[in-house]
Amino acid sequence: MKSVLLKTASRLLQKYGTPVKIQRRAETSYNPQTGDHVSIFAEVETRGVLESFRAHMVDGTTIKAGDLKLTLASADFLEGQPSPGDHAVVEGKVFSVMHVEVIHLQDQNILYVLQVRK
Repeated sequence: MKSVLLKTASRLLQKYGTPVKIQRRAETSYNPQTGDHVSIFAEVETRGVLESFRAHMVDGTTIKAGDLKLTLASADFLEGQPSPGDHAVVEGKVFSVMHVEVIHLQDQNILYVLQVRK
């Protein structure tokens, strides 16, 4: 049952979702010539659904006006999962991941629902 749900969620998001890149800071290096710290990002390319939060969920503290909900299939993440501090690039716009809710069945992650902010 759980593998069927995982495959179904992934298939539907691949078919109807928008292209998304999740960027995670993999490492930071120091350039002694310029004195700058340079971040190197690892990316996961997937598809997802970006939507607004319902008005009653916006409390101005945890969920602020303008925050959006981004739903992704867990099957697209071979290692790890999205986490706060990552960035989501959707339609050329960069969002910060504020919170991640994992939807799972038994011990299998099915979906990641991200709260993202510009």
